[in-house]
Amino acid sequence: MLTDKPILIVEDNDINSQLAVRILETLSLESVVMENGLEAVLWCETNEASLILMDMSLPGIDGLEATRRI
Repeated sequence: MLTDKPILIVEDNDINSQLAVRILETLSLESVVMENGLEAVLWCETNEASLILMDMSLPGIDGLEATRRI
């Protein structure tokens, strides 16, 4: 079930991440926002997410590489 763990949003554009957070809030879902792929990979080493919304074009490690590592 999606409500057991937060939804990880990996997005470097503030407007996009704020929009995603607000949409999820209307559904009473908790979210965590990371701004780049490396942050997401490190976060996933010690945390679990119900779902990951991953931007493909990120600074440093892009979304595809971050997804492979996760």
